Amino acid sequence: MSKFEQFKNDLQYAHVNQLKAFSGGIKQMPDEGEAVPVSSKEEIMAWIDEQEKKGRIEKAKANRVTTPEEQDTPDYSNAVFAVIESAAMYLRRDGAMQKAIKAAQDNDDMGALRYLNEAQADIEEVAERLDLRFVQLCDLADVSGEKAYSGAFCGVFVSEENKFVGAAFKGTSNWKEAKEDMWAKVYEARAPILYGSKVHSGFYFGLFDTFNQGGDSVQPFALIMNGLKFYDEEYYLHVTGHSLGGAYSTFLHCELNRLVDDPQSTKVTIKDIMTFGSPRTGLKDFANKCGENMQPHQNSWRFANKWDPVPMVPPRIMTGYTHVDTGYKLYKDRQPELIPSERTNEESAVDGEPEENITTHGIAVYYTYVSRVA
Repeated sequence: MSKFEQFKNDLQYAHVNQLKAFSGGIKQMPDEGEAVPVSSKEEIMAWIDEQEKKGRIEKAKANRVTTPEEQDTPDYSNAVFAVIESAAMYLRRDGAMQKAIKAAQDNDDMGALRYLNEAQADIEEVAERLDLRFVQLCDLADVSGEKAYSGAFCGVFVSEENKFVGAAFKGTSNWKEAKEDMWAKVYEARAPILYGSKVHSGFYFGLFDTFNQGGDSVQPFALIMNGLKFYDEEYYLHVTGHSLGGAYSTFLHCELNRLVDDPQSTKVTIKDIMTFGSPRTGLKDFANKCGENMQPHQNSWRFANKWDPVPMVPPRIMTGYTHVDTGYKLYKDRQPELIPSERTNEESAVDGEPEENITTHGIAVYYTYVSRVA
């Protein structure tokens, strides 16, 4: 067994042990009418074909999916690559994940491992098409989709040749529940996590809770950290996610920067974060801490489609929620525009109410808009 395969095997066994303690339950998937628009494996493969012909996949790989140091605006080849990674995370097979949870809780470790591999098979196909390897780091989501923030599903796309790692999060699959949970109360993070800032409680517990009543399971964040420790400073790390995945990405990137000098942390070189359709994640103190603790030659790019309602919530008015920098508005037929910072220009904040028509939030729309300007 290769070093990489041993690493992957160890992570999977750790995940099985985590699922044994998971108290989220096993339920059926929601009706299709509640689903957030996602893209099929065939669509994503077609995107890769299209972008390879245009040379953007190779350009992003050559960049190591990191903005060139001399550039102060987003590199849209990188954004195309990241949106493909984010889209692939929706390919998790929920039925297989349900079976993995049941097998783990029945102490059938081999069965749980088999179903875990089945659950991520389509994501691995996308990774292979990109000449990457995919490793699932954690998945504690309520696979019914009923609890939009019951736990993070995170994995890494790895290029051994170009020495980069992309940590990607799956977004929410259930729009009805997500709309309700956008109004979750503010929670003061347990210091020093996230600098003890005031953040969205649902997003926070999705990454930093243990998901069992006894509290003796492992946090999703801890599993992610364990996975990232496999990579040293030669590897560049970028973080990405769509929708809820963008919220988790924001917390992960911020927390990794806080721990950058901690000898127990990962040695991977932390680089860019690219989110698509992310909601606001915390109050102004959190947004400020994220900005103040960015490392040299890092960039935070937050992309929002013009008519996407999700980046407008939770509303800033009356709550104080503030987007992290730096935002770009994407359009169907014009160049992206820099969004004024909500940290320094509070009047620039655009609030909204999540609408029933969520098509503009779909990952395929983000792909279309970033591809058009790449």
